[in-house]
Amino acid sequence: LGLCLPSTEIRIKWLSEEDWTSAYRAFLKPTQVGRIIVTPSWEPYWEDEAIADPIEAETQVKSSRQPNIVVQIDPGMAFGTGHHETTRLCLVALQDLVKGGEMVLDVGTGSGILAIAAVKLGAARAVGIEIDTIAARIAAENAEKNGVSDSVTIIVGDSPRAFGGQAEIILANILPDVIVEMAADLRASLKYGGKLVTSGIVRDRANDVTAALESLGMPTIERREEGDWVALISEKPA
Repeated sequence: LGLCLPSTEIRIKWLSEEDWTSAYRAFLKPTQVGRIIVTPSWEPYWEDEAIADPIEAETQVKSSRQPNIVVQIDPGMAFGTGHHETTRLCLVALQDLVKGGEMVLDVGTGSGILAIAAVKLGAARAVGIEIDTIAARIAAENAEKNGVSDSVTIIVGDSPRAFGGQAEIILANILPDVIVEMAADLRASLKYGGKLVTSGIVRDRANDVTAALESLGMPTIERREEGDWVALISEKPA
């Protein structure tokens, strides 16, 4: 590529999980997305506290008169702190879609943040599917920290089929190629009239995901963007 490198030597340094934990704890701070406050488990916030950050105003949901909820997350080596645009887009979508009593499926749950938030917003149950065993353990621990372990189940698996049922709301905050590959399984796991939220999609790949879902009879009813990232809300018509 014509780039100048100071050296072509490749070096490997092993980093223990404990060292990783110490490093990210110094930088992870509470963040607010709509009425959801996501905070590290070691730095708790309460529902009536506000986070003064002008950037957050861009993603506030309309129902500002509803009380805030707090989701305590210790992500460890799992994805999902509430700071990345893809997760934030899903958190905002959840606040619009969860009306109360739903079954929610979170494919690629990572830290469990979306499954936990869904239950705290009023969903009856949430199931998180995660291919990485370490992340699955962390997600289960986070559910317990938030007092929702009775309503949040974490499954180790690589497909929505691992759920074995159907949900009113499915979240898939992963990668475009993976979403396209599992599109049929996502549809099969969604109830008629249900909503599918796909995220983790860079803007120039959004049409690929839209085409894959619409080819299965799942039209896109809403497209949301933050920065270079896109979240799509699709529906399985009743």
